[in-house]
Amino acid sequence: MGTEIEAVLSKGELTSQADLRARRAHEKRLGGFSWEVVASEIGYNSPEEASVSVRAYLGRAVMRVSEQTRANSLDKELQRLDTLQSACWDLALQGDLKAIETSIKIINTRAKLLGLEQMAQTNVAQQTILIHGNKEEFIEKLQAVSKGA
Repeated sequence: MGTEIEAVLSKGELTSQADLRARRAHEKRLGGFSWEVVASEIGYNSPEEASVSVRAYLGRAVMRVSEQTRANSLDKELQRLDTLQSACWDLALQGDLKAIETSIKIINTRAKLLGLEQMAQTNVAQQTILIHGNKEEFIEKLQAVSKGA
């Protein structure tokens, strides 16, 4: 699976019947089976029920993952992205459009993993300030605003 969830799943911490059933469904889905086949073979009433069950199961698994496991998984995924980017970087610098597109996707994925995308969005704030007075008062008030006063 290649994620932090793997550690929880391999420890067998999720042992309810519903979790075991959802885990089997998840493994089938990872094996390339359609939701229709998964539902039929695992005994769900519909493909939608199988999909919802697996998503809920994965959500519960994520909640049980330690911070250290998350950090280790993040490091592993960042290393994988670095390896992939290294493989196409020289071609991108030579102008290969497909390699450029791939590099941009890798960079965007890294930014999402590191939360840089959210930081950029939260740091953008616009504020309108009205300052009245003569030139000296204007400069004084503008300096105060720039200092956060």
